[in-house]
Amino acid sequence: MKYLNQHRYPYMLYKCDTDHPDNERLHNSTFYMTACGLCCAVMVADRLLIDPKFDLVDALQLSYDCGANHAPGTDYKLYAPALCEKLGLRYEGTNDMAVVKRCLETGGCVVANSGGDRDGYTGVFTHGGHYICVISVREDGKFCVLDPSQEPDKFDEPGREGKVEVDGNFIYCDGAVLAKDCENRDPGLWCFWRK
Repeated sequence: MKYLNQHRYPYMLYKCDTDHPDNERLHNSTFYMTACGLCCAVMVADRLLIDPKFDLVDALQLSYDCGANHAPGTDYKLYAPALCEKLGLRYEGTNDMAVVKRCLETGGCVVANSGGDRDGYTGVFTHGGHYICVISVREDGKFCVLDPSQEPDKFDEPGREGKVEVDGNFIYCDGAVLAKDCENRDPGLWCFWRK
């Protein structure tokens, strides 16, 4: 399973937030800052395709082509259908963890859109917005996540401690933790399958 971390690409440009061309910081941002959605797309392709020929450069160009870079980061409402058309996949946006579980149990892969901190809640996977890739569910019901901004001690912060278990690049959490982290996004979870 391919794992990509956006922090390994601090000099690769990802021009986003084109709706606000005066926002120089985001309009000339790098993968380090805003490419979590692109990293997830490449990991989805690796997970679902027999012979994936889809890399970060392809993911970047697809975002530009479909206009998913119009806001900060990647707009999966535009990106998911374009990704599926390009790779021959199918998708469904959902907020239902039962759909997510079924997707994973039937060979699919999920991109979750964590919404970050809000009143009374500390985001587990991000303090702002962030995409993560969910690749499987264990027998004990915990979901396996690949986080494209994983760093040492990320999950030891106050409000995050004890909510995940880390095993190398694999992060495991309860469905309730994942659902809560995405509950302020609609849809919060993007399920992908082979056709």
